[in-house]
Amino acid sequence: PAAAAAAAGPAAAAAAAAGEEDLEELEILPKERKQKFKHFINQFDLIVCDANGNRVAVGGHCVSVRGSEGARVLRVCDEGEGLYKVFYVKLQKQGLLPFTSCRLDIFLFEKPILSSPLKPLIANLEEVQQMYKAAAAATKIGASINLFEKCLREGLHDKAARILEAVQNTFTSQETRREVEEGLARIKLGEALGEGLAAQLQQEAEEEQQLQQQQQQQQQQLP
Repeated sequence: PAAAAAAAGPAAAAAAAAGEEDLEELEILPKERKQKFKHFINQFDLIVCDANGNRVAVGGHCVSVRGSEGARVLRVCDEGEGLYKVFYVKLQKQGLLPFTSCRLDIFLFEKPILSSPLKPLIANLEEVQQMYKAAAAATKIGASINLFEKCLREGLHDKAARILEAVQNTFTSQETRREVEEGLARIKLGEALGEGLAAQLQQEAEEEQQLQQQQQQQQQQLP
């Protein structure tokens, strides 16, 4: 698994350059596609807090992220004030990515943080776009949001404000909620993402059930 340590102080600029070097070392991609590949790097933010849940005001923490199950960490960048940006990719030697997940273990001073490891779901960009388009087309509220965004782009701010107010006023009604649920139920995720989605969700549900059973057994064994 790849690993990256947080860049602190003067090392921040070096970390940014290191990410570009990592991309150049990805020999599994043809050279003509490496430039395009840079635009599809995944990213998430990590915020360090104290024992009371308050965000710390300084950087320089010993943060490391290790990728496995196909994940490669490109860099962890210290942005200061307790904020760290993590850049990673899911590697696929050829063809499209199957709907799958990867694993990211996050450590603070060599100890796993809460909710580590992360297991983000990975899909091809085109398939994700198809899923969102299907969801938007299946409900009136989705169509309203599309119209709202169009009005903003065209500078029709008064009309956009009226649409937003209408959406906010109706979304809490039972009829609208039922419409959204029925619309989402009509979306054929199997066609958009393949059978891998159902298998992934089923596996996660089984793992969650096993974890709950283990916790219940441990509680019963306590005196």
